[in-house]
Amino acid sequence: MLDTSAVAEGHDGAIGSRFSHESLLINYPFLKILSNRGFHLIANLLLPMHVRDVSNNLKLYRSEIFKTLEIDQPGFAANAETGLKPLLSGFDIREVPISWINRTIDMGVSTFRIRKVARGYLRALIQVVFQARRDREKLVRARSAH
Repeated sequence: MLDTSAVAEGHDGAIGSRFSHESLLINYPFLKILSNRGFHLIANLLLPMHVRDVSNNLKLYRSEIFKTLEIDQPGFAANAETGLKPLLSGFDIREVPISWINRTIDMGVSTFRIRKVARGYLRALIQVVFQARRDREKLVRARSAH
């Protein structure tokens, strides 16, 4: 369950983080942990902010974020965009701890396959990084023109 108090306190949104110190993971697949941590390591190296789990699909945003958010990537990779783009646009988003428990066989099978989605996540990250750099360059040029 997502702690909605961050939004109630006035922040623009909240993203559930499986990897905060207060989070609880039960039977989280090792390859998914490795892939997730790798994605966020690269994101933290390339972007001017620190994030733990922006690719998590558990998000709560104010409506104005969704009105301006353009999603370019299909499928699961859109999770990376919906996490990164609002932060880079200057919205006040908080990562809040969540508990994650792997489903059992009787609950069904996930369609998420790292091999299938990794390329899309990387494409989304590269696209967001280049867009953030272009936006910063425009801002610098606009400031120097004044």
